[in-house]
Amino acid sequence: MKFALIVITLLFLCLNAFSQTDTTKPKYNISFVKVGDKEDTVRRTTAKETLWTVDISASDAKADTFSGYTIEVTADDASTIPADHYEIVSTVNGKALKDLANTNAVRVVLKKEGEEFKQVKPLKLVLRLTVKKKESDKDITDDVTNNTGKFKEITLTILPSEEPIYTYKYLGYLGTNFDLVDGVQAKNLFFATNIFIPETTKWGFSLGLYGNRTMTKTDSSKQTTFQSRVERINNDSIARHFDTALKVTTRVSDNIGANFMPLIPIHFLSDGELKMYYAPQFEFIWRRTTIENAYLNNRTVRIDSMRNRFPSSTGFPLITPLSTKVDFNVYDVYIGLAGLLLRYENEDISVRLNSSVGINLNYTPVGALSNSTTAGNVNPVYPTYNKEKRYFFFGRLWITEPTTGLTLGAEVSNYFGERDVNGKEIAKAQPYYNVTLSKAFNLKNLAAFVKPLTNR
Repeated sequence: MKFALIVITLLFLCLNAFSQTDTTKPKYNISFVKVGDKEDTVRRTTAKETLWTVDISASDAKADTFSGYTIEVTADDASTIPADHYEIVSTVNGKALKDLANTNAVRVVLKKEGEEFKQVKPLKLVLRLTVKKKESDKDITDDVTNNTGKFKEITLTILPSEEPIYTYKYLGYLGTNFDLVDGVQAKNLFFATNIFIPETTKWGFSLGLYGNRTMTKTDSSKQTTFQSRVERINNDSIARHFDTALKVTTRVSDNIGANFMPLIPIHFLSDGELKMYYAPQFEFIWRRTTIENAYLNNRTVRIDSMRNRFPSSTGFPLITPLSTKVDFNVYDVYIGLAGLLLRYENEDISVRLNSSVGINLNYTPVGALSNSTTAGNVNPVYPTYNKEKRYFFFGRLWITEPTTGLTLGAEVSNYFGERDVNGKEIAKAQPYYNVTLSKAFNLKNLAAFVKPLTNR
């Protein structure tokens, strides 16, 4: 019993001594200075490097006990920004605790966002504050409990230079067309603006203005025979050459259009982020149209001689061009009372698909294809337009990714019915289609996007 009492007494004395040693051991207070939270945010730019500064406060660190202690500020492994995209400029690294000022600055230099690296999502830089001490000529990390500072690490969120799209209501688009004739070329500019106001009580509306390129291409499936060349044999005779070739007709339209669609929600077809609207289409399009005819793989199949009836001043040979090109303007009005719009939008994507069926009023020039004047500019001659009424189908798809703003668009339209041409029923079908790739941006940033265009 006496032995057990002696053991308990010794244990009590040891614990009491350890407790006194622990409470009397000096501690230091080193912390990142951040009011309210331990995170901060900065946005990169494409024009220059970005500088971010954070302060470190130091107190209770002057005791001789800490004479061999130094401070280090390093990036934690939890950081997601590539190591070569930033630089930590710190005068405190390796500095003795007793030499620290009450407030010490640490700077981070973020490299500008360039073409070689286009940041598309937020990245993080986690800075960790550690204290090291000398022990047996080695630098070891001090026990973190000796630092009474509140923030021993801080997280910096680096945002891309361009803001993501937070709302799809007021957007502009700038990009290029895939016209399937010339391929993707920057000269085939595509632009659009769209104001989309969903229903607040009973209905909303969509209003748009755009410029794009649509094309139709018709390849003749039969060989066509045509007079390709006329040559003089002598003063009284000529030779007429006839070739056969594949005739290819290409029709391309550069369009400027405006549309308006009332949006009346169809609630029983809507579910969560998926919305369905009754959306009648009212649209006007000015089509600056080019038709090109080309004869491909031509070869001479017959040569006929005949009496020369050409004036003596006629120069020979007379050669039929293998390609012709005609430019003219077409105006289309679309009234699509049977229209639907399917809309799916969230923070990850926007999808809008609308289609309509209705009546089209088409105005095509007859005779003169462009404004001209007679000799002496006395009486101007204006083109005459033929008006045709026909039924149409129109479909349009827009897919937008909000982080990058990349938008893929597609459009197709065609006409129904037949027309009588010299006693034959000819289909009115005339499909237009295009695919566009563009970048969406908030209309408040329109000036920043237009400025590069004015410098071309």
